[in-house]
Amino acid sequence: MNDGDYVKVDGVIEDEFEGENMLGGVVIAPVMNAKSLEVISYIDAVAPTLETLTTGETIDQHGFVVQVDKIEFAEPHTRLYVTVTNNTNDNISFYTHSIKLVSNGTQYEEETDYEADFPDLQSDILPGISTSGVVTFPALDSATTEIQVHAEGYSQNYEIDIEPFIFKVTK
Repeated sequence: MNDGDYVKVDGVIEDEFEGENMLGGVVIAPVMNAKSLEVISYIDAVAPTLETLTTGETIDQHGFVVQVDKIEFAEPHTRLYVTVTNNTNDNISFYTHSIKLVSNGTQYEEETDYEADFPDLQSDILPGISTSGVVTFPALDSATTEIQVHAEGYSQNYEIDIEPFIFKVTK
């Protein structure tokens, strides 16, 4: 176990502890006889997945490849799992702030969840490199039947046009 881990404890509260904190304040806490202790993820502890849309849809533009792996609905946010691969000979750029979700006529922008510590999608990607990450948005209703993912990317090769990457994800 590490500092900051989320844990799931199964046990019985047997007593009450009363003490004093460093400032002289009274602290009252339960005393538990733990039968089991398990380290769990942020998702399991704070933001359980209500529903998942698995897509794996890929768009390849001149070797600039973007894949929407899945979308997860949760109470505090909606999670977009994305993989970007640079199969070109030039550096490419893909910024998470350029990703928009569109659902029922409303556009949603990235809302970073600093508590989650999800893997970040790298923004400047060298040739031959692949990066995966999670981008969070406001919580969408898990009954949503269609989401469009709009994303933009750029290549240092200005002789090719990179159109917006547009994915239509449906149930």
